[in-house]
Amino acid sequence: MKNTLKKVLAVFISLTMMISCFAASGCYGLEFLEDYEYISDSDVMSEMEDEYTDDEEEYADDEEEYADDEEEEEEVPEDEEVPELPDGKFRKHYTKIKGGGKDEVTVMVYMCGSNLESDSGFATSDIKEMLKADYSDKVNILIETGGARKWHASSITDDGSNISTKKNQVWQVMENDITLIDETDKREPMTDPDTLLDFIDFCTEEYPANRYMLILWDHGDGAVGGFGYDEHYESGTLTIDGIQQALKKSGVKFDFVGYDACLMGMMEVAYMMYDYVDYFIASEDYEPAAGWEYENWLQALSDNTSISTEKLGKIIVDDYVKECGRSDGILSVCDLVYAKYVYAIWCEFAYANEETLLTTDYAWETEASNRLDVKNRYDWTDLFFYSEESHIIDMLAVARTIESEQSEPLLAGLKTMIVYSNATSSTEYSASYMTGLAVALPYGDSELYSEIKEIFPKCGFDDEYVEFLGKFVDSESAPNNDEIWEGWDDIWNGWDSWDDFLNYEWGEWGSLSDYLGEDWGAIGDYLDEWGLYF
Repeated sequence: MKNTLKKVLAVFISLTMMISCFAASGCYGLEFLEDYEYISDSDVMSEMEDEYTDDEEEYADDEEEYADDEEEEEEVPEDEEVPELPDGKFRKHYTKIKGGGKDEVTVMVYMCGSNLESDSGFATSDIKEMLKADYSDKVNILIETGGARKWHASSITDDGSNISTKKNQVWQVMENDITLIDETDKREPMTDPDTLLDFIDFCTEEYPANRYMLILWDHGDGAVGGFGYDEHYESGTLTIDGIQQALKKSGVKFDFVGYDACLMGMMEVAYMMYDYVDYFIASEDYEPAAGWEYENWLQALSDNTSISTEKLGKIIVDDYVKECGRSDGILSVCDLVYAKYVYAIWCEFAYANEETLLTTDYAWETEASNRLDVKNRYDWTDLFFYSEESHIIDMLAVARTIESEQSEPLLAGLKTMIVYSNATSSTEYSASYMTGLAVALPYGDSELYSEIKEIFPKCGFDDEYVEFLGKFVDSESAPNNDEIWEGWDDIWNGWDSWDDFLNYEWGEWGSLSDYLGEDWGAIGDYLDEWGLYF
């Protein structure tokens, strides 16, 4: 009997010590106690359970908080390091999507109406598209209007009045109408960085959210010419250093910034937004005046405010291509996590192939007259006369055309950064030969280079690269040498025609595919679903 009691006592002491050890190390919880509940229903075990109840609840809270922290971290395999960029590692996406439809979204549309609205009402048409969606109370759509001598929107304002041409106004898209929620005392130029900054500040202060999206709506003239044509202030544009200035001063980290404007899909535009934006949606070509289609993607966002930015971007791109109809068009989604890396390897490629680039003009013949009939072409009276853009170079096409050691790393980087791209393929002047992202090389254009010297250093481009671009001013190559690209559209038939460069080994950089697991989300999760890019 004594031996039996000693054994029972020994077991009890052992259990007590085990539980004490787990308690001391923080490795206890409900699961541990549940495993031992069946041993006894004695008062001793009940007291032990009561003793640890409070600690268990506290630990459960800690566990939940830790789980949230884990969800926010983008995991990297323990035995691998993310390849280092010249100034550090690939950064994480700034926007943290909560999931489960819990996210709140503020969409800002900076709508500089210009002659697109005053002549033809294209801005009003896009507002009407926005009105067709049924909005969740977690989604706010805000539009700043300005820059046009005339607005055609009286039929969609809540009180039947027209949008003012004498003030800048902010409107909220509601059910079947737009409601005026703010306005300036006087007209402010839409091409002024401070006007854009004031709009961003107002939206974030009055409509805070965990996902911010910004769309710049108007004409575009690329990385050098900039964005926007204000009919009341015709002397200038909002250049990319001005856009960067507004983004920086706002302190906002954007889920995406989109340009519903021509020619803004350029590496330099992506690079200047690196510190403030996760994704970039734009066209490297001219856009038809109708621009983006707004209903479907805004509806998808309202249906699920936690939709991934890549999926949302795919809807935007595909609907844009459909809306282009018989007009030419291309639109791309770029992941700006890789923008600095792509710039770095582009520099390596460009410097290594300097002689080839200088002696042969790799510019596209990007001419808007291909998209307008003769009658309409000469109706445009704004700042941007439609003409050849002799400095716009398709990056991936050049990397594929010039054979060098730096070509494959550049191809791999571009195919990682360009998350999704789509283009028309059945028009006479098809954009399907374009690949999604362009770069500026000022062949024989001293005036363009003078603008580059003024703008690019303010956006963080180093002196060596700016000086390198100056060499193209004296290039003897003729502008728009179309012979280079003869037959290119037969080689390039869209993203599905390319080999997969993701497994390219970059030496000390490793293979990028090693770092594109589920948590990176830029490509891997969507390859099977989208099936067009790699």
